[in-house]
Amino acid sequence: MKIINGDIFDSDAVAILHQVNCMGVMGSGVAKQVKRKFPLVYFEYKRLCDEHKDDPAPLMGVVQVCEVDDKKYIVNLFAQKKFGRDGTCYTDYNALRICLNRVNQLFAGRAVALPYMMSCVRGGGDWNIVSNIIATELVDCDVTLYRL
Repeated sequence: MKIINGDIFDSDAVAILHQVNCMGVMGSGVAKQVKRKFPLVYFEYKRLCDEHKDDPAPLMGVVQVCEVDDKKYIVNLFAQKKFGRDGTCYTDYNALRICLNRVNQLFAGRAVALPYMMSCVRGGGDWNIVSNIIATELVDCDVTLYRL
């Protein structure tokens, strides 16, 4: 697992991973940039959230893979039911583990990029826990964390 300074969207990785909530809102952080740069990814994400608006629980642990360029993907990791800025931990560690395990299966042997401190800044998670989950679950991927 490498950590580099730079823009995750300049990555050569085949997949850019980021955590999303189940409310259909990409209002801050990397998700907001995804929404702006890749409107079709947002459309697919919003459609899936709307299908589960009455009960978002089935979305937890879901990996939504969206092709944005020839063999380049944005991967939405559903590991957060809600969102907020009140200091609450919104990240569901078990759902994140399930998501990353699935990503490891889908992208084994290939490069993936994640935001440094993913799940922690907006999701309120503990970086010690999250970085351990990343290291444990993405064992077959070439992982680079991007610190902007």
